[in-house]
Amino acid sequence: MTAAAAAPVGSAQPAALLIDADNFGDPAHILDAYNRLRQQVGSVQVCRAYGAAARLQALSAVWQKIGARTFPNLALEKNTTDAALIADAVALHFQQGIRLWAIASGDADFAPLAVRLREWGGTVWCFTVDGIVFAGAAAYYAKVVRFAPSKPSAPKAPAAPAAPAAPCAKRPPAAVAKPAQVPSKPPAGVPKPPVAPSPALAANALPPIPAELPITFRRQHTVPLQRPEIHALRMALRDLSVDRICVADVLRAVPELLQRKPLLLSGVYSRLRETGLLLPSASGLPIFQRHPAVFHLRPGQGATGLSVVYRG
Repeated sequence: MTAAAAAPVGSAQPAALLIDADNFGDPAHILDAYNRLRQQVGSVQVCRAYGAAARLQALSAVWQKIGARTFPNLALEKNTTDAALIADAVALHFQQGIRLWAIASGDADFAPLAVRLREWGGTVWCFTVDGIVFAGAAAYYAKVVRFAPSKPSAPKAPAAPAAPAAPCAKRPPAAVAKPAQVPSKPPAGVPKPPVAPSPALAANALPPIPAELPITFRRQHTVPLQRPEIHALRMALRDLSVDRICVADVLRAVPELLQRKPLLLSGVYSRLRETGLLLPSASGLPIFQRHPAVFHLRPGQGATGLSVVYRG
């Protein structure tokens, strides 16, 4: 594998800032490192941050300021920050031609990466914090920029104790109302005293009912209907059942009439009897005779009888 010749540090060359947020996570240090690299090369082509998801989320404001892409660790028991940063650095060298790397960490795990990138003709910087950087880092990096550790914020002064509240004047105890006494039930086996009847009820009292009432039934004499009267009554009921059938009832029972084709009356009568509209002994002819504008009766030809056509 042939390595490209290293470009002068002061010239404009593709640069990448790779941040190990687990070891280099102070927002002020991150902004300072980004600005220093930008002053050196003019433009930072790649800016990426690696670390735990919660850590990266807490620094989202600084990532927005420098335009960094975040790469959280894989969901594994072992921390994958270093491996992800190393894999990206190698890929950036061969895929995008990066020749200047600035690794913001100080972890000794990145020393072999710095050596290999240097062998390939690249220049590697290190942004780190005193107390984190490993000894002899200058032998592996072309430039080491150290930042002072962040000062812990001063603890807040304890709040002054609140003044004791003034004692409240004692109030006399409120009078407690005694519960109303409920009359106790008489013991079992003791008969209750008789209750005197009300005078109003006594005045309107009903007479006593005798044990036996003299009930007599008188059968009224009814005149039986004669045969002609029964026949007339049946005819009236039959005519009434026919008169209550309307055009809509006929069309619902015999929907074939809607096709406006002649149908035999005998078949139409059978359908009306099956649906319960027409009594077995009744004739359906009066139904169609009452609606001549809707139904047209045609005389039969030969052995066929009357037929009916729906006019609509």
